[in-house]
Amino acid sequence: ALHLNIGIHASRFFRNNQEQLTPNLSDPYYNDNTRKDELSGFIKANYSMDKLDFFGDVQVRGVKLIFFPDHDFLGEITSIPTRDWLFINASGGVTYSFNQKMNIYASFGRTGREPTRFDILGSTQINPFNVSIAQDINQVVQEYVNDIEAGYRWKSENLMINVNAFYMQFENEIAPIGEFIPQGFVQVYENQAPSQRYGTEVEFTYQFLPKFRLSGGGTYMEASISSFTDPATDIEYQNVTPILTPELNLQSTLSYEPIERLAFELRGRYLSEAYMELTNDRDFIVPESFV
Repeated sequence: ALHLNIGIHASRFFRNNQEQLTPNLSDPYYNDNTRKDELSGFIKANYSMDKLDFFGDVQVRGVKLIFFPDHDFLGEITSIPTRDWLFINASGGVTYSFNQKMNIYASFGRTGREPTRFDILGSTQINPFNVSIAQDINQVVQEYVNDIEAGYRWKSENLMINVNAFYMQFENEIAPIGEFIPQGFVQVYENQAPSQRYGTEVEFTYQFLPKFRLSGGGTYMEASISSFTDPATDIEYQNVTPILTPELNLQSTLSYEPIERLAFELRGRYLSEAYMELTNDRDFIVPESFV
């Protein structure tokens, strides 16, 4: 059987950005506007054939971001260029069911996203420190990710297990890796060199007694960025680990429900160590932790 879903979505988001100093709340010293227009359409398809289920979807999405600076705050500056993006996001996959309890699956998807207002400005304001950045349409551009996943599912009356392997390849990932803006101490957002993340996820739930349930999961992930140039020193580093990406993330919950509407839980979580900056200096790490 073939099932199709088709849709279209349009929106206009108008944002007013004001900053005031108490007690002059009725007289903001900063007042600018941003408008974001979006138009998208999608087609989703599902096709079932014996023990196989296929799915696919395609989305075409256009986005326009328009800036209206506060000229009283900045003076008569050159206008901030309008940003226009067009994305074609697509994904597809297949599931094979051995029986009602067990199946395997595989999928591929490619998705793009635009930089946010904060990504572009590096601030909540358009101010003298970031005007040149805001006027450069190549300072930060859209990013893309290709995602390949495959997994195994088991579900019975008392036990649910899902094991998933993934490989994610990023193009132009948006990240705070540029110079620091003097006002606000915010690091400029730029596009990183190609990067990747791959690993395995496990999720489970086990009802081992009528009133007891054990659930949890874990992720093992390897992540690397092909190259990073430190803006402070101009030194280039190869195959660095992204910040705050621990290899191991394990968690579990033991639940006891003596009566309906009353439950007690004991939770545990373990995180392996993670780097705090992209030169991967061992002096700047978040130590492993267990809570």
